[in-house]
Amino acid sequence: AALTVAVDRQGVAWVGYARHGIGRISLAGDGTPFDVGLPPGSEISALGFDVRDGMWIATRHSLYRWQNKKLEEFPRMKSVRAIFRDRNGTMWFGTQTAGITSMKDGVFTGYTMPDGNNTGLFFAENPAGDVITGNRSALYKVAGRHLVEIPGLPDKRVRAVHFDLDGNMWISTRDLGLAVFNGGRWFI
Repeated sequence: AALTVAVDRQGVAWVGYARHGIGRISLAGDGTPFDVGLPPGSEISALGFDVRDGMWIATRHSLYRWQNKKLEEFPRMKSVRAIFRDRNGTMWFGTQTAGITSMKDGVFTGYTMPDGNNTGLFFAENPAGDVITGNRSALYKVAGRHLVEIPGLPDKRVRAVHFDLDGNMWISTRDLGLAVFNGGRWFI
């Protein structure tokens, strides 16, 4: 089963599978397995690309970066569930149990979720360049070294967030489905 997908700058789609590693889908639509040297049976939970075209690969046991045909492991980063690159090139990693971590110029910085639910499940960037993150308990804006909760959500159990071209914030929620924040109001 395919668990995640990411597209590189050349438009090639990369797919992370449950227990079957990584696959590459060419622009012509041809799919092939792609061996980067991960441990056998690795379940890929997230994929992403940095500004230098390094592919970040998350598994339950570790985080990896594959670049220039070399695999580098970051063993302290476990159970990564989400990978995101913001406009400034900062990489963001959401974990199952340790909150979120950013990486800029090779330096990792950890953030703890204020609500005590240290699961970081998703990221987005608003038109002002603020990184938005969250879990199934709250939605936050990254403000320097702190996470500030976004108040007034119609349902705090957010599953995903996205900003459209007009700057509207769309969220999918557990109980209320899809909601959009537009003109200072939520619409469900």
